[in-house]
Amino acid sequence: MPQCPSCGEKISHLKVEKIEYGSLSLFNEEPYWEWYNDVYGANNYKYVFKCPGCDEIIFENIEKAIEHLKSSK
Repeated sequence: MPQCPSCGEKISHLKVEKIEYGSLSLFNEEPYWEWYNDVYGANNYKYVFKCPGCDEIIFENIEKAIEHLKSSK
């Protein structure tokens, strides 16, 4: 079973966070959110993969995360 490179815990899955990019400004003194996906029509976000035990980010690349989960099975 794969292990977390940070804490050494054996892991069968990873926690995933999707980070979406945007900006926050004021319009007539009110908060105005602008998400880059809405404006540019592109996928302006990234994924981070975390250990379910220690919550450390151990991968930022989906292929490497999958490869790690497949290792040592």
